[in-house]
Amino acid sequence: MDTKHILDKKALTTSAYEHIIGIGLPIYEWNVIYAVTRTRFTAYSHRLSSEYGFMFIMMVVLWLRSHNVRKEIYIQLDNGSEFCSGSVKKKAEWNDSS
Repeated sequence: MDTKHILDKKALTTSAYEHIIGIGLPIYEWNVIYAVTRTRFTAYSHRLSSEYGFMFIMMVVLWLRSHNVRKEIYIQLDNGSEFCSGSVKKKAEWNDSS
């Protein structure tokens, strides 16, 4: 699981960058790839936060469960703050809610 800041000036043309800002599109992209089938999950948001990270993880897990994935699901996270990198308490809460 990873996030990307869409407004990376090196990746976009100036006109694309201005267009995204001008019409208020979300500036963060959330990605998960389910390794077994290589299914890609993508979502967009205006902010990075652990709350959005948790909601995105839950959306992916619920989708997998609704499509009959019954095995234990392992999610590998980067060390971003949107994934509880600085909070032992929050990480424990996330792990307990599974």
